[in-house]
Amino acid sequence: MRALRIELRRSVAPWAGLLVLLLPLPLLFLLSGPWNKDAADWAGGTTSAALWLRWFLLFGWPVAIGAGAIQGMRDRRSGTAELLGSTPRPVGHRTGALASAIVLCLGAGFTALALVAFGNVLARGGFTSAVFLPVLGVGLLVVVAGGVLGLVVGRAVPHPLVAPGAAVLALVLLALANTALTQAQVASPTTRLAYLTAAFGDPVGLMVTTTREVDVAQLVWFGGLIVTGVLLLGAKSARAKAFSLAPAVLAALVAVPMLPARPADVFTADPVAAGKVCDGPVCVSRMHADRLPVLAQAGREALELLSRLPDAPTRVEEDTDPLWPDVLPKRSPDVVYLNYQSDSALLGADVRQTRDALLENAGVPRCAAPNMGGGAEDALKAITLGHFTGSLAKPPTAPESIWGYSRTMAETGWDRFRAQPEDVRWERIASARQAMLDCSGPALEAAMTYEGLALDALVPEGLR
Repeated sequence: MRALRIELRRSVAPWAGLLVLLLPLPLLFLLSGPWNKDAADWAGGTTSAALWLRWFLLFGWPVAIGAGAIQGMRDRRSGTAELLGSTPRPVGHRTGALASAIVLCLGAGFTALALVAFGNVLARGGFTSAVFLPVLGVGLLVVVAGGVLGLVVGRAVPHPLVAPGAAVLALVLLALANTALTQAQVASPTTRLAYLTAAFGDPVGLMVTTTREVDVAQLVWFGGLIVTGVLLLGAKSARAKAFSLAPAVLAALVAVPMLPARPADVFTADPVAAGKVCDGPVCVSRMHADRLPVLAQAGREALELLSRLPDAPTRVEEDTDPLWPDVLPKRSPDVVYLNYQSDSALLGADVRQTRDALLENAGVPRCAAPNMGGGAEDALKAITLGHFTGSLAKPPTAPESIWGYSRTMAETGWDRFRAQPEDVRWERIASARQAMLDCSGPALEAAMTYEGLALDALVPEGLR
């Protein structure tokens, strides 16, 4: 303990822990980044906050590696390595105090950052549960592994440029890995390799957490990396150093096959936040249980209006799945889904606005993935909504920024649609609903079509 206290006073370890704590705070509280917006507000829940803390290891991991490298090169840079090596005290004992100091301070800094984040969640009335613990636990292990890895690098190459070089190299590597994870939409071996770094990708929903397979795989990998680092710090011979690599190699052999080849397989619905709270045929997530009275009334009204359709839906539920650019929103002929994650403005909607959101596309989600779509899609929403309400209006989920462009198409399509007999209108609404359920045919073309095409190509055939 005395050696540890001395190391804490004379090393850079406390400064490293302070940087891990303070570096993300201005970004989180002063900048309006993705962590304050749809679909994963960092103060919306404890698990969402933990996921964003993992994202901020993009900056924290290079700090941990750089600080560890400074700590590791100290003996040889000060010219005392030969003197210390002549003492009867084992090298592992000498390096143990070094490693303990950097690990303790980095862990304390990351834990303090988590306490600030969770305090903010509580202060703003966010959703709390214990689901964040595995996410946060693995994040803590990642920080510790960075410090240990830096120690090994610093002891191996005690050059003044090694510490800043290692930190910059780690930052560049993590930036590239995070970009690859954010943009990846197909299975790729490089995705698995990216998850062997501290890169994590953006959270894709307010009610998501990491899968158990990902948690276990990263726990095994970073744990093996720490064991290898500790063994290398205490190894003197080349043979001992070679054997020290075994834990990391074995951990990689176990972890890599467990890691997903697609970022879309990393996250799953939070079992607590996404748990159902129901009022008859209408269900909402536990996180949004306060919306149940509004959704229950709106849902019953929507189901009654939709009941004239063949094979009409009988239930209303909140869609709690993660939001991915390459994954279509959940759909079912029996259920009308509402997604508060992708359309958070609905959290403040009244009964009429909520009912109208349920009636868009005749009770079927769009045939475009989240954050996609265009004017034709919103025109389709407006026409189907107008069929049930009797008048054309802006759909609640249509972005205000493109509604002016969509409105012209919607008004022209509406005039053509209203000119048909009532039975024909119902028949075409049913046809459009089925096309949206299948995500094929003219309805899909309308949802995915953008500017530059004729109006006839923008308005689904079933609604002309």
